[in-house]
Amino acid sequence: VIQLPKVLSVHYETAEYFLNKLPEVLGIDTVELTQKSPLILKRPTETIQELEEILRKFNISDKQLLNCPKVMTFTPRTLEERLEYLCTSEDFALLKSYKKFLWLVYHYGNLNTRLEALKALDLPRSINAFVATNSSFQNYLSFSKSRSNVEDVCHYLAEFFKLDSKEVMLKLREFPNTHNACLANTSQVVHFLLGAGVTKQQIYNGLGIILYDFGVVKEYFKELRNSSACRPFKYWVNHYNLIQLLIYIIEVDHGFKGSRSYKVGSKYLDSNELTMSSYA
Repeated sequence: VIQLPKVLSVHYETAEYFLNKLPEVLGIDTVELTQKSPLILKRPTETIQELEEILRKFNISDKQLLNCPKVMTFTPRTLEERLEYLCTSEDFALLKSYKKFLWLVYHYGNLNTRLEALKALDLPRSINAFVATNSSFQNYLSFSKSRSNVEDVCHYLAEFFKLDSKEVMLKLREFPNTHNACLANTSQVVHFLLGAGVTKQQIYNGLGIILYDFGVVKEYFKELRNSSACRPFKYWVNHYNLIQLLIYIIEVDHGFKGSRSYKVGSKYLDSNELTMSSYA
C-alpha cells in the first residue's frame, strides 16, 4: 500500500468485485496487473474485457501488456485506433515484436514529430527514441551518428535479414573492429547498397562493410566498376563475394590500416535509456 498509494482510493468492495469478475486479463493474474496499474480497478469490468479483446485482435502478448498496463486505462476506441495505425504503418510495424511495443500506444502523441526528426537525419527507428524524455531525445539526435552499440546493430540487422540476433553477432565477429559498429551508419550503408542493386545475401556475405563510414562505402562502390580487380564488371555485379571485394579494394587503397573503418566518437548515450536492445 505504501508503494501503491492509489490503491487506497479504490473501495475494497469495488476491488473485490472486480477481482472476482476478472481473475485474469490476457492470461495475467489480475492482482499482478493491478499492482502495476491500480487505476485499472476503477474501470468497469466490461470495458476491461473489451480492451482485452482488442489486444487479442492485434496479437499483443501478456509480456507486452505487463510492460505497459496503463493502456488498460484508455477507451476501447482510442486503443483500437492507435494499434490499428501502429500495426499497419510501415514505420512502426517492424517494432511490433518488441517487449515494450505498447509504450508506443501510450506515447502516441510524440510519434509523428519524432519520426520526422529521425527520418530527416536518416536514423533508424527505435522504441527508445520514441518514448525517451525530450532532453534525452535531443541528445539521441545529436550523438547517434557517432554512437556505437553492437547489440543495437545486431538487433537491427536481425530484423533486416530476418535472422536470429546471435547468428548476426557471430557473422559480424568474422570482421575486425566489430565493437565500432554504429547503428546510424549501418542503416545508411545497407540501404544505399540495396538501392544500388546489391542483394541482401551479398550484403550479409560481406557484413563487415557496415563498419566502414557510409561516405567511404558510397565513394568506393561507385568506383568499383572502374577497378582493375572488377573486370569484367558484369561478372562481379551479381557475384556472391561482391561486397567482400569492395572491402578488399578499400583496404588495399589504404594499406590495410583500417583508417577508413567507421570510428565512433567519445560521446555516447546511456545504453539503459536509449539502446534498442533493451526493448527487445
